Amino acid sequence: MPIDTENELSEILCQLSKANGYFDCEKVITQHIKKQIVNGVAFSVIKKYLKTILRHFDGLALKTGLPADCDNYRFAACFVKTLVTTSYWYSWIKRNN
Repeated sequence: MPIDTENELSEILCQLSKANGYFDCEKVITQHIKKQIVNGVAFSVIKKYLKTILRHFDGLALKTGLPADCDNYRFAACFVKTLVTTSYWYSWIKRNN
């Protein structure tokens, strides 16, 4: 089952704009990943999706002028990088609320 990356990214960006700090950004990303798991999306598809949104977050962090304006994009990118490079990331996501 494919992920509608454009729609998901739009939702994530809206929520990130309201996030307050690293842990809020982590929660936003985690909730969206859990939604994909519940929808039955394969972990390999989710990992590809994470790499796609990671590139988008990195791009937004570079485009945004002031550091304070791009903090949430950087936080989200940092968390997604951790997930993409960590073995068994999906078991951690499934376990945490």
